[in-house]
Formats: sequence, C-alpha cells, structure tokens
Amino acid sequence: MRQRNGNCSATYHFKRLFISKPLEFLIYCIEEYKRIHGTQGRETYDLFDRSGADRYIIDHYEALHTAGIEYTLNDISGMLQQG
Repeated sequence: MRQRNGNCSATYHFKRLFISKPLEFLIYCIEEYKRIHGTQGRETYDLFDRSGADRYIIDHYEALHTAGIEYTLNDISGMLQQG
C-alpha cells in the first residue's frame, strides 16, 4: 500500500504497529475456516477460543505459518471438533 509519493499509508502503519504476525495469521486461519465451513465470524472465533486453537496457533506461529493454511487447519481440526 504505497501512496504516489512513496510513503506508506497511515492505515498500513497503524496495522503494522498494533497487529503482530502471529495475530495476523490467527485471523487468517479463522477467516479460512469460516469460509470453508460456512460458519459466522463470532461462532468461528468462539470455537477457536473454547478449543484453545487460538492460543495454539499463536504459540506455534513460527512452525505453522511456514507449513501453510491447509496444514494448520488440518492440524487443529481435532481441537476444533472437541471445542
């Protein structure tokens, strides 16, 4: 997101200051799960929260984000089913 003068937009700076990479990846995982399973946002977030999948994704961010979204969602599927 660059403006014509070469400076990044204020929105981009705000996002980078307040959203960590692990949190950004967690949001991506929630959105992908929601898309695949046809669930609503709050319902999906609550499922990740109850099952502990949200904490697992953040705690294991380094390994999971390199493996990709499909692997990550498969990896946490058991947690989500119990949640």
